[in-house]
Amino acid sequence: NHAAVLETAAAHPALLNDPAAALVVRLSELVTGRDTKSAIESKLRALLADSQPAERRFPRLPGLTRRPAAETLELRTDRGLAWFLLGEPDQAAAELNAVVADPRASDVAFGRLAATSLALDDLEAAERHYREAAARNPDRVDWHSNLGGVLLRQQRLDEALACYDQALRVSPAFEIARQM
Repeated sequence: NHAAVLETAAAHPALLNDPAAALVVRLSELVTGRDTKSAIESKLRALLADSQPAERRFPRLPGLTRRPAAETLELRTDRGLAWFLLGEPDQAAAELNAVVADPRASDVAFGRLAATSLALDDLEAAERHYREAAARNPDRVDWHSNLGGVLLRQQRLDEALACYDQALRVSPAFEIARQM
């Protein structure tokens, strides 16, 4: 509901201090009710393009004077996800590799880079990144389960089973790990 996004942004201008929120608002400004999925994807690609000046990537709603804060690792991680969802794993990998080079990178950044590595059919990189994601957040069941899936694809069955067991220790009701 793009109209609701714009209303919320106008009512809460502090939201624009978060670059990720500002990106969503900017996309809502550009999208019309007549846009097709491909038109929305094109507009999102334009917003993500590095060549686009910052002034065009962030909204300037009437009456709002705040500028968005500097890009955060979280925003860059989300931009990597956006590239991945647009079917551009090379762009996603470039963005996410830059993010994980920072020691403050989150487990989510490593998990997204692992998924991107899988899309690029690089099982070794996917394993490495899922291991790092699990090390940074051992309570996140997805990282253990996904790592198990990578190891399974590599025919490393005992290691995969150990990852699924760890996932079940974290969350005994996690159905995917139970099935595997």
